[in-house]
Amino acid sequence: MTEIQQSPEAGAVLDIGGDTGALLLHVDADRDEEEIHVSPLTDLDHRTHTVVRAHRTPNDATVHSALFPALQAGRYRIVGGDDTILEIHGGEVTQHSLRRA
Repeated sequence: MTEIQQSPEAGAVLDIGGDTGALLLHVDADRDEEEIHVSPLTDLDHRTHTVVRAHRTPNDATVHSALFPALQAGRYRIVGGDDTILEIHGGEVTQHSLRRA
């Protein structure tokens, strides 16, 4: 298997449209490389995960985020922490901050 190396400058590809949306979570730097899981409220036993990555903004700041590039439209629970519930809409990117401050 070939490992794909991601750089902080790399962009993201989203697979949204129709009844598929994306979720972008903004997180603190201390969560770098941590996995974040979400579950659809219709099936809490099913989980999807992604990894927090560092990214550079055009003004050369570093931000940390977790991207779910393709989720079926519906309500999702962020597993762990405060168990936040978010609505994903087809063709849209839902953004939410999990930052502490």
